[in-house]
Amino acid sequence: GKDVIATFSAKGNGFADHNFTGKLLGRTKKGKLLFGYSRLPWVTYDEPILSTRNPKLVSKDGELRIEVEVKNYGLSASPASSMSLSISTQDGTSIDEVIKGDYPALEPWSGAIVSLKAPASMKADTVYRYTVTTGGHTQHPLTYETYIPKKKK
Repeated sequence: GKDVIATFSAKGNGFADHNFTGKLLGRTKKGKLLFGYSRLPWVTYDEPILSTRNPKLVSKDGELRIEVEVKNYGLSASPASSMSLSISTQDGTSIDEVIKGDYPALEPWSGAIVSLKAPASMKADTVYRYTVTTGGHTQHPLTYETYIPKKKK
């Protein structure tokens, strides 16, 4: 008929854990190009796509806090989850242990601001390197690293 069914062995098929789709390339009996794609069973195709904005060091009620906006740019909802934040100085000296914070379930194209207590050793007029990791529940957690310069006067 006009349909092709291709079956591959589960072992020795050349697919690796990092592959997200199978691709078939070949030629028809008449020599025309034949191609097809398939989903792989271990891949979640409709997972949330999480992203973070630059952390902000803010003072609220006399307390220094770090605010991080988390957004879901995917087409499916993200369950409530947690993020981790590590902070170091420009020369790489770690400020504190990793700080963890929770964010709520996020519908597609929505976001939330996570407010974390800043370590006591942080100063508002210093440049820090932030490494934020979100999406621990997804296939590809996001790690975002940035330097936040001190504000110009």
